[in-house]
Amino acid sequence: MEVLIVRHAIAFERDHHRWRDDGARPLSPAGIRRARKAAAGLKAFSKTPDRLLTSPLVRAKQTAQILTDAAGWPQPEEAPELSPGEPALAVLTLLGKDRSKLVAVVGHQPGLGHLLTACLLGDGGALPIEMKKNAVACVSFEGSPRAGCAALEWLATPRMLRGFRHDGSNARRYPRRIAPQLAIEAEVPWPNSLMTWRFQIPQVLPATWRSQAPPPNKPTR
Repeated sequence: MEVLIVRHAIAFERDHHRWRDDGARPLSPAGIRRARKAAAGLKAFSKTPDRLLTSPLVRAKQTAQILTDAAGWPQPEEAPELSPGEPALAVLTLLGKDRSKLVAVVGHQPGLGHLLTACLLGDGGALPIEMKKNAVACVSFEGSPRAGCAALEWLATPRMLRGFRHDGSNARRYPRRIAPQLAIEAEVPWPNSLMTWRFQIPQVLPATWRSQAPPPNKPTR
């Protein structure tokens, strides 16, 4: 099975006066516009999933619906396991019951970061990959999803996805012949620092890297 891990798009800032329940906080107009562009790029870049699961929070459901409308993905299905604060292993258990070949999940940080870490390193691992809003990661399993048994296929930032043209051709900055290499570039915040370490991850993470984080190369601001 392959799993597409999607962080919701940019939402309005928290405002207790406007949304007493933070789960009702929607995407901002700018977030909607960017999400549509990213979804169009994702349609050109990635396969269509068999199922689309989403957190029940409004901003996640709106992001999932944009993926349905703009990328042609299936109608979203709510999954409480993707709500903020739910353990990553609960999501893996949910996915383990599915027999689809490709499933997409839409959720929140830091939960999705924990899910990605659990997929790659297992329960208790530490891999502080930063997933920006509207970023997408793809992991693959040999068989049913289990903690620590995934390989990271690629991780695309929203800027990369928006760089793909709506007609299916790629923007000049990300031509098709190098798009896979760019799309697996990940940013990891260095502890106690304002700098970000950037490194390239192989398309299929080697087995030896499933138990340890890849070493960074050079820091970038």
